[in-house]
Amino acid sequence: MDSKAYIESGILETYVLGMCNADEAREVEAMCNQYPEVKAELTVIQEAINGYAAAHSKAPKASTKEYILNEIAALEE
Repeated sequence: MDSKAYIESGILETYVLGMCNADEAREVEAMCNQYPEVKAELTVIQEAINGYAAAHSKAPKASTKEYILNEIAALEE
């Protein structure tokens, strides 16, 4: 498969989202090592997804930490 078709296949997005199986992940990493344009596209996708996540993130309520710690303490009892 040529690098353009590989980029267009959607596998890079799947990889960035952590949805690849082990064989697919190894394949993506090998393609990145072999083709600089695949590595460059992977970087663009990672930055876009990270940017989207940062733009849409929300800080948890202040009470969330206390709630979680209380739940953990209850499990330990």
